[in-house]
Amino acid sequence: MFEMLVALNVCNKELYEQYTKEISSLLQEHQGSFSYDVWVEKDELENQSAHKNINRIFTLRFETKKLKEAFFNHPNYTSIKARYFDKAVNSSYIISTYHI
Repeated sequence: MFEMLVALNVCNKELYEQYTKEISSLLQEHQGSFSYDVWVEKDELENQSAHKNINRIFTLRFETKKLKEAFFNHPNYTSIKARYFDKAVNSSYIISTYHI
């Protein structure tokens, strides 16, 4: 399994929810899933200077790294990302990638 830990600053929850809805079948086709998915309040962050713009943290899991790359490079994904994600998210951070 290949997993990535991601943090975001979501500025438009409605658009972001539409993004996750739109990618769900494509994610399943690429054997991907959200394994943990947490919304965070700013006052809950211990090191706010390092991560002052984070309000969502999640892990994204794929069977293989190759499937992850195929998902993110798929034309349908890039189209959905441009329509929703790019307008809904101010900043994103890949905190870590690893095999489990």
